[in-house]
Amino acid sequence: MLNGKSKKTIVEVEKRAPDKFTIFVSSRVFARKTDHDGLSEIIKKLNARYSLDPKSDRENQFFADLHIPEEDEQDTYRKIYADMRVAVDGEHLLKLVQDTDEKTIETMLESFFNDEAINIKKARWHFDDDGNCIAKEGELSSTKRAANNIIFSHKQRKILAHFRSLKRELSHSSEPDWHSIWIMSRNLVHELFSQYYGVHILRGFLNLYDTEEKDKAILVYGEIRNIGDHIETLERPHGHHANMRETGAHWGNYVFGKDKVRPIQYYLKFEDPTNQLPIYWAFNLNSSLILGTLENGQPPNFTGEGI
Repeated sequence: MLNGKSKKTIVEVEKRAPDKFTIFVSSRVFARKTDHDGLSEIIKKLNARYSLDPKSDRENQFFADLHIPEEDEQDTYRKIYADMRVAVDGEHLLKLVQDTDEKTIETMLESFFNDEAINIKKARWHFDDDGNCIAKEGELSSTKRAANNIIFSHKQRKILAHFRSLKRELSHSSEPDWHSIWIMSRNLVHELFSQYYGVHILRGFLNLYDTEEKDKAILVYGEIRNIGDHIETLERPHGHHANMRETGAHWGNYVFGKDKVRPIQYYLKFEDPTNQLPIYWAFNLNSSLILGTLENGQPPNFTGEGI
């Protein structure tokens, strides 16, 4: 049983280099309780939405080497969490928005929704005994096609609205308002990414003009937790099984170089002043030297006379 999903998009930026920022999308799919078939369906849909090629063989899927117990060994799974993360190069995104027109985006979206959208959303593939990917036979119903057209129209309208806003901000500002640019970039990526279609729309947009080196502006990675019999109802891992996770086969060529390291992560690791303090200090050392002093609420002209 699939209980729900969530999505969050943030921007990390070093203000000393405002054009070199990274946009992170975090997506979670979770099930409070499911059986073997339900878990297999979750993994199948995740593979369709996050694999580099959803129609590739089983061994080339995103979650290809999961150690799932046999159905007769375990058929009940609790608190299944699948956490997916996507990193996007903000500098590449801005250049792409400046060089792209709306017609190009419309063509890309139309091609995706005509060819792969329903197959990815419904994960309409299965694998034979040799691990080869085989598409499901049979035509799609008219209801599904009509729903697909409605989603396409809605998705296109929202993506183009965010695209226009960001392009207008980039072209009309002699002095860039970086705070607005960061927010608009985040909103565009948030809409390009979809929990039903995964990273494929976003990837198609980022690779519009990259014919030689694809995926240089994206990095996709993720994990599934709590597969196995070592998790209780209260989610307390046992012994050496603590924090066991099944990680996916990450892909993408976006690298956090020296000028694109995650600013918050770098600060906490190298610049956080609390890391420079010793764990213990001498008994006779005044704590105000370390922690500072509190503001005094007493008026400066208060003498205390007459009390």
